[in-house]
Amino acid sequence: MSSAHIFYIPIALFIGLLAGFYMGRHAAQEEARELRKRRERRQALRDKKSARGAQQVDDVDDAAEEDAGDEDAGDVEGSA
Repeated sequence: MSSAHIFYIPIALFIGLLAGFYMGRHAAQEEARELRKRRERRQALRDKKSARGAQQVDDVDDAAEEDAGDEDAGDVEGSA
């Protein structure tokens, strides 16, 4: 074994360590970005669903008011 191995092996290990940190950091940032997007999509769907639910409740209330108005009108017509 030559004396070059004393320098070559630690340098190769150090370069591998730096490459691992770089790739790991990049992968962690990408994962965090995807997680953030997923959370934003879920929140948007929840907001959309709750808005649609509130609209349906309003529609049901409006329909109930219209039905109540129709019943009053029917009573008047039947009495007359």
